Parts: sequence; structure tokens; C-alpha cells
Amino acid sequence: MSPIGAADPYPPGSQLPSGRALADSYDVSHSTIQRAVATLREQGVLVGRPGRGVFVAEPTRR
Repeated sequence: MSPIGAADPYPPGSQLPSGRALADSYDVSHSTIQRAVATLREQGVLVGRPGRGVFVAEPTRR
């Protein structure tokens, strides 16, 4: 889950920073981050763990 052309800052299993921290890092609004996280969760790229945060999903075996 890395921006195009960048090294992967969030490998599988890693926890994402808070939404506000991500918004500040990428210079976007908090609502933009919320929408992106929701979309990536729907796609199975991210998983939420209640009380722990949002994590990059482990790759699935085929």
C-alpha cells in the first residue's frame, strides 16, 4: 500500500497512523483520509481492529 514510486512505508501487518496524522502528512483534509480508509477497508486492503486501530491487511494466498 504505497504511493506510486515510493518505498512501501506500510508493509502488511503494520498499523496506520491516526487519521489526523495521515491528513497532515499528505496535506489533505481529514475527511479525505476517512473516505480513503473506508474504501480501502471495503477492498480488503486495510482491516480495522476495534480498540487497536487500522492495519494493512496480510496478503491472501491463492
